[in-house]
Amino acid sequence: MSAGPPRDDRALREEAARWFSLKRSGDMSAAETAAFVEWLGSDPQAQQRFERLQRQWDLLGAVADDPAILAVREADLRTFNRPGRVRTLLAVGAAVVLMVTSAATLMQNGLLDHYWESSRGETFETGTGQRTTATLTDGSVVTLDAESELRVVEMAAERRLQLVRGHAFFQVAKDPIHPFLVEAAGKTVRAVGTKFDVRVDDKAAVTVTLVEGKVRVEQSHGWLRSEQRADMNAGAKLVARADQNWKLTQVDAASETSWLSGRLTFVREPLRSAIAEVNRYSRQKIVFADGAVPDTEIVGVFAAGDVDGFVTAMQLNGIAKVVERSDTEIRLARP
Repeated sequence: MSAGPPRDDRALREEAARWFSLKRSGDMSAAETAAFVEWLGSDPQAQQRFERLQRQWDLLGAVADDPAILAVREADLRTFNRPGRVRTLLAVGAAVVLMVTSAATLMQNGLLDHYWESSRGETFETGTGQRTTATLTDGSVVTLDAESELRVVEMAAERRLQLVRGHAFFQVAKDPIHPFLVEAAGKTVRAVGTKFDVRVDDKAAVTVTLVEGKVRVEQSHGWLRSEQRADMNAGAKLVARADQNWKLTQVDAASETSWLSGRLTFVREPLRSAIAEVNRYSRQKIVFADGAVPDTEIVGVFAAGDVDGFVTAMQLNGIAKVVERSDTEIRLARP
């Protein structure tokens, strides 16, 4: 079976919630069962979403008395129950009826995010042009940029995550006993309660921008060499390159994190880095015909996904010219 076009995360989450509620009811017809199997194969993320909801279902018993969840259950009685299905579920027990019907709304509204003990070992990924936000078990909030991957390594004695690729923004819940650690390309960002931005580029350079609080960035070089570290205050930006050349500067943190509101702001950004950032949001990638990106810097503000506006700006500034276009590429050359 061929998969259809990818759906946005919220739509897929809502579909998973509906199927979960129906399947748990025990009242699926043969036609509904066939449609459910077809849905599982309709999108690579469908089964993953459904399995995640099953894991979250197991957590409901632990949070059954949460006021927010109790309120959702009452609302569900008016929204999701169908008369025939309610009669079937009542045979199992009123408590189960409330739990099953709540599952759909809890998943759609993200209320279970606060109880993700199962987030340990979880991997969050985004595709081209996608952005997602997750709440971890400690209350910390992570926003993942397009074409990025984040793994939750541990959320117990210490809170440890790994940014495998891409770009993420962290709003850390205050907890002085349990440090919050983000590992990226051999570096570790250590925080307690703060807001910061981490990006890994294709050359394993790590950029950390601190919006609020303090963080320390560390890298071990083995027994024979001392550890490299940098202490950062709000408004600082650290570029830690793979060659151990680290550069710490003061920046406008709001501009540096403008991607959170759908804007890409470049202030004397190397063109190669700017192109990589623009390409995260477009299936039509910008490439140079000879593979050599001009060694220049760019200044400008662009809407995320506006690849044509970015290319036009390069042409108007005499940086590049378009030599070929296709559905997947815009090939440029030096003018």
